[in-house]
Amino acid sequence: MAEQETGSDTRERSTRVIDLWRLVWAVRVPVLIVLLAFTVVFWAVAFFYKTPEQPVYTWQSQIQFTFSGIDDGQYPDGTPFTSADLVSPVVLEQVHAELDLAEQGIELDEFSDMLTVAAHAPRRDELMADFRRRLGNDLSTAETAELEEDFLARLERITRGQVKLTLTTRHEDLPAGDILAAIPRTWSNYVRDEFGAFAADLPLYTVDVIDDSRALEMDFLLTYDALKETFRRLNDNLEMLEEQPNSGQVEDPETGMGLADVRALSGELEEFVLENAISPSLAFGLSSRPELTVWFFENRIEALERQRQLMTARGERVGEVLDDYLEQQYAMGSSEAGSSATMQAAGIGSGFLQRLVQLGANRGDTGFRQELSRERLDYTMQAAELEAEIRRVRELIALIESQEDSDFDSPEREGDSLQEQIEEMIASVRELYEVTGRIAHRMNTMRFGGEQAIYNVVETSDSPGSTNLVFHSANLARYLLGLVIVLLAATLGLAVLLAVRRQARSSNY
Repeated sequence: MAEQETGSDTRERSTRVIDLWRLVWAVRVPVLIVLLAFTVVFWAVAFFYKTPEQPVYTWQSQIQFTFSGIDDGQYPDGTPFTSADLVSPVVLEQVHAELDLAEQGIELDEFSDMLTVAAHAPRRDELMADFRRRLGNDLSTAETAELEEDFLARLERITRGQVKLTLTTRHEDLPAGDILAAIPRTWSNYVRDEFGAFAADLPLYTVDVIDDSRALEMDFLLTYDALKETFRRLNDNLEMLEEQPNSGQVEDPETGMGLADVRALSGELEEFVLENAISPSLAFGLSSRPELTVWFFENRIEALERQRQLMTARGERVGEVLDDYLEQQYAMGSSEAGSSATMQAAGIGSGFLQRLVQLGANRGDTGFRQELSRERLDYTMQAAELEAEIRRVRELIALIESQEDSDFDSPEREGDSLQEQIEEMIASVRELYEVTGRIAHRMNTMRFGGEQAIYNVVETSDSPGSTNLVFHSANLARYLLGLVIVLLAATLGLAVLLAVRRQARSSNY
């Protein structure tokens, strides 16, 4: 009896499922019509009520860095490098000004927000496949760790070498191509010419040390002194550049002059033109403002005297260290303590002796003695040069103080005759500084490479990609959710309605 009831229940449930499926199948056409109507209405509403803003456009440029040191994450001079340097504030400010983006209503902050830079590794998939292939072998724990470390190091190197620069904006008429080209160009110019990352670390004087207006307003004896200092600085520049490799082969691209030419012209200007122009004033001590000039030279003597005393003291200390070394053979413990107070009084400092001790530890006996002898000679020579300069300035003071007894032309008339010569000389010296600067720049370019050796633009998108404000992901998600809800509701509703109608029809019969 129980088995008959169970079989009857099963047949009844099966009959109900079949009836339900028949109801669903019977309403398939109306349900499809409802779904089609929902689709039309949904996308019509989405189109007419879309966001009124402009579409978002994107341009991209793929940039490859080719300079030395990129694999180690640094510039050639050792300064750390990051891809964010490409869109640093100083670079974007120059690009913003160069392209006159403010005239198009784009402020600097908005321009900065438009740009993003991200690492780009086109060989990443290849590297990953190679890593998985090698990882599939029977490796020990140590070999696996070594493989993972090698993989991460290689992945880091390839992601440093290339980046993808992206410009995202709602301004379709923006000069995107010019912007994407100007950013890496401006960055390379900045880090090479201003930041100095692609230049030898040489403290060169620039043409800015020449102040034309101040030199022409000073007393001509002071102008002479200032010009002598300007020539000295130029010679310092030449000495530093001449120490660089292949410096004798580099020429100024504009004038064709080399360092030897600059040195020859500089010596000619200083020894002949300047001395010949100023010789009458030097011979008679003529000055348009004697008291002010004497005061300046007296201050100059005080400064030179302090430098001379310092050089003399250093030479004496080096001599003492050398004598102690020769007598005691590195027995310097007691001499260090005994000479410390004297060195401090001379303004030298304990670090000076420590450097000498370190020098002895790093070099052999002969090399140490030769180095100390050379340093003592250098300090003695510098002190002698300063002493000669002090005597020269004192002689000028004596001549100025006695200029009233001179029968030479007045200082005013002499100054008028010197004015034109000084102006021409300053212009010539300025040109030599500019030539030296261009030679230094060319030397850096030959050593570290020009713009093409810093980066390459691999690919730039010609046309922008845009974000569709109707068929975007959010609307698609809403549509699919609504479609499921309408499908269930329409199917259930129509099926129930059909079942009720059939039930009513069968009752009538």
